[in-house]
Amino acid sequence: FLAGDTIHRDLIDIHPGYGNLLNILAFFVFGEDLLSLRYPLVVLTLLQGAAALWLLRPQGNMAAFIGAFAVTAFSFIQFLNPSANWHALAAFFALALCLTKRQAGSASRLLLAGFIVGIAFFTRQLSGVFLAIGLIAVLLSECRDDRSASRVPALILGGVPLLGLAAYVMSKGHLAGLPVALFMAMVGAFGDWLHDILFSALVINNQDFISARSYSDILVLALANLFRTGIVGAISGTAWTALLLIFPVVGILAVVRLRDGLSLSPKVMLAAVWACSALHYQIPVYLMMAVAPAILALISLSNRPAVLAGVAALSAWAVLFQAARPIDRSLASIVASEAYEPYVASDLPRVSLRIGEDSRAEYAQIIEAIERGSGADEALMTVQMNPEINFMTARRSPVPYYGTQLGLKTAADVEAAIAALDKAAPLFVVHKPNDKYLTPQGAELLKAVQARSPAPQRLGSFELYRYPAPE
Repeated sequence: FLAGDTIHRDLIDIHPGYGNLLNILAFFVFGEDLLSLRYPLVVLTLLQGAAALWLLRPQGNMAAFIGAFAVTAFSFIQFLNPSANWHALAAFFALALCLTKRQAGSASRLLLAGFIVGIAFFTRQLSGVFLAIGLIAVLLSECRDDRSASRVPALILGGVPLLGLAAYVMSKGHLAGLPVALFMAMVGAFGDWLHDILFSALVINNQDFISARSYSDILVLALANLFRTGIVGAISGTAWTALLLIFPVVGILAVVRLRDGLSLSPKVMLAAVWACSALHYQIPVYLMMAVAPAILALISLSNRPAVLAGVAALSAWAVLFQAARPIDRSLASIVASEAYEPYVASDLPRVSLRIGEDSRAEYAQIIEAIERGSGADEALMTVQMNPEINFMTARRSPVPYYGTQLGLKTAADVEAAIAALDKAAPLFVVHKPNDKYLTPQGAELLKAVQARSPAPQRLGSFELYRYPAPE
């Protein structure tokens, strides 16, 4: 984008725009380095902690302090990437503040709430959908005793989300998405944008590796750690079990409160719906991204000393045993909080981060091989999805997508990719065997690359093909 491209017209992407805009601004202000993308996450985390402090003040100072600590402990430090999930999480806290602190029924409250939901949707679609459902639940609950008008609208508004919780919802008249929609229309990319955020996003969501994961795997490992491992494993087994139990406990407490004729606060209802987002991809990262709202709801429902002590202990464990740990460890290693090699300075181009020594050495080897064996302005292709190599080598891809699973949907797409490779050749093609993102179309492209290229160099977990120019 900073070089003059337009996202969705010149580059396929599954996210609607505002998360990209935040990252673009970070690069613009702090420089084109991966470290720059963490600064917005730091700011959002500080704001979320302040929001939790404000929202939990009615439960007492200690509850507010522990809640703010927990929200910070289960922030981006659990997964140090500029994921759109983290950007959208900030919208959850903004909406909770709006619905809690502004007068119920006021036009300004409704307008602001709708705008926040729109910002969330046009940052990460699924998060916006869940926030919209939560907003509907809050608004309906506030009108539950009003029997002066027809109940049909309420049944429709409440029933549709209940029946279609996983459906993507978007209206072209949505005010919050209007700026990005207008921009896309102005640059002639509106159709591409709409296609990417509604259809290309489904390509990743429908892959087998997503449906194959289950939180029951985490629970089994956590319970096993209670009896088989040392003190660290036992603590972590207890903590992971507690994390998984927070969600049903919040649900039970909420039901009990409703049974007793008491109302639920907006933050509790929003958190209950937001928890469903963790079911999208049942791995530790997605669970962590749903924990902060759940803890906010838990403390709102019960500020007993035992609950606060448990939340504080769980948050301390998250900081000491899980924060900033390698994400590519096995599930068993993550659940057991096993030790890992200390991070080292990467010394890689445009990467002012501390990373694992194995990763550092592997990427350094790949970059050195590419720079040694290619021209300065040569393109670079990765199959399936390793755009970080394009970024570090400052080499453009010959195709308008950073992951082959996004751009290759038909046989015609594969032929177009081969034509693009032929046009850009000679160039290097980087492939990571056994990558979870490999689709049948990606495999066809890989076969064509292998058929036309000499035997690849094996560099760590990557294969480096030299794709020649057509004769």
